[in-house]
Amino acid sequence: MEKALTLPEILERIGNYLNHTDIISCIRVCKAWKAEFEPRLWRSFKLNFFVPESELPHLPAQQNGKHIGFSVAQRAPSQTLMQQNGKHIRELTLNGMNLEYWSTSIPHCSNLDEVTFMVPWPLRLEGKGLVMTDFGKMIKNHPRLRKIVLESSGGSIYPTHEFLEDLTTCPRLIVLETNDCIFDGPLTEQYMRACASNIRRLSSRGDVFSRDFTISSDLVFEELRYFDLRDIEGMSEDTKLSWISRCPNLISLRWETGSEIPAAKFSQIIPSACPNLTALHLVSPILDEDIARILEVIPRIEKLSLTNTHAGRGAFEALRRHFPTLKDINLQFCMYVESPMIQEILSSCPKLQSISAEILEYEDMPEQQPWVCRNLQMFDVGIQIAPLSFSRQRDLSEIARWDAKHRLVYGRLAQLAGLQYLSICNNSQRPNSAQRSKWLQLSLNAGLGQLETLKQLKFFSCKHFMATAFDKGEADGVVRWILEHWRKLESLEGMTGKEASKATAVLEMMKARDVEFIDYMDYHDEADESYIFSERELDDDDDDFSDEELGHMGSEDSDDSFVW
Repeated sequence: MEKALTLPEILERIGNYLNHTDIISCIRVCKAWKAEFEPRLWRSFKLNFFVPESELPHLPAQQNGKHIGFSVAQRAPSQTLMQQNGKHIRELTLNGMNLEYWSTSIPHCSNLDEVTFMVPWPLRLEGKGLVMTDFGKMIKNHPRLRKIVLESSGGSIYPTHEFLEDLTTCPRLIVLETNDCIFDGPLTEQYMRACASNIRRLSSRGDVFSRDFTISSDLVFEELRYFDLRDIEGMSEDTKLSWISRCPNLISLRWETGSEIPAAKFSQIIPSACPNLTALHLVSPILDEDIARILEVIPRIEKLSLTNTHAGRGAFEALRRHFPTLKDINLQFCMYVESPMIQEILSSCPKLQSISAEILEYEDMPEQQPWVCRNLQMFDVGIQIAPLSFSRQRDLSEIARWDAKHRLVYGRLAQLAGLQYLSICNNSQRPNSAQRSKWLQLSLNAGLGQLETLKQLKFFSCKHFMATAFDKGEADGVVRWILEHWRKLESLEGMTGKEASKATAVLEMMKARDVEFIDYMDYHDEADESYIFSERELDDDDDDFSDEELGHMGSEDSDDSFVW
């Protein structure tokens, strides 16, 4: 047994279940464990070079002769440590910059696959371009790079001609994410041509492009598969549509804009220009009839997100033809989507793996319409049951029927044994008393115990339901049951109720089991975003790209990076 725990293949399996605290403990056990686990400690790494000058008044305001407003913070490993361990770093986040450190230590990261640059701000005008030119020189020395992300620490990013030239020297680069970048004049054309080479996943968020730019007839994004276009400025919606139409192998499109999407032109151009498009995410004040027009002409939809649109009965009617292939649907904050539509999706889409919507009423869940989506991994729908009457004359039979409704709902959920994400309350931040009276009861007496089948559950959200359980004094028993039966649970989202002091013991219980408690009132606008399934997690049958190539190439922040 002792020898087995030194075998590399056994240690590799063990390492897949360890967080950074565990790894630090393991490397102290013996030399064999240190050799196996220490590289994991360096695999995903964050270096903090700069902090705001106001936070470090004892440091001089100017470093390296040109970067004003930020000062060097001693939060980076020594050159000796980087020389010994740099080869283990695969994912590197640079918060700020230090040219001397970059030139002496970063070259040791010889196997770097991904780099995220948190561009320092504020800077003097002459320093804004120099930052990106210097970053370009760094990436030029790492030809293995597959993913580059530019994030702003506040303000705009100013890519330069030199930086965009250096981008083209990374032959393996397939993912590029830019945020709040200014591509003035000829830089728009140069950016486009840099993206048209090998980029397969492109994200442009809040970027500003030249207003008079038109896409050249020879510009084609042959390799682009995943396109994320959010709130970019300068371009007209027609120019954006022209850009999308130059992606003949596009699989997934997210188009987020405050303006109406030109649906008529989209319907005419995109089906033939992008015949492989199967994932469509539209965030726009687009009308119901325009969504229907688009869904009627797209050959096949597997993933659909219509958050904050005017989707309604027309769009739903057009969606029915895609039920056999639908895997993922998000209808959050769509005021014209009705409860019977959600029930029909659950009972008609056998391949469904993820669903998000506002409300599903018990009355719309007849027993003769069972849910067929037994491979569902994510269920994010607020479930409501008509409340008991307020009459003092209500009898025991009425209470029994009300309890039976709860048990039926929990029984339906218990059949979804593959769930990893479960949210049973809608996203109303401050519901009124009428809404609260319809909530599904978070109680073992109401049938919660039937959910012991959910062995794979990692995230559970009960939002306001948890506050009610605290107020009734039932939260302690509920949380004990959850921790005992959902062994893989990582996060629980809820509220602590009117008296937070009652929650102390429960929260300590969760902390002891290493389960994170997310207070919905503090994080309601971002908690769900942090647990979005990636394209790979929901596409087990997509063989176009290997896990090695795309991996976790989304833009969500990872908690696995070691911060120096």
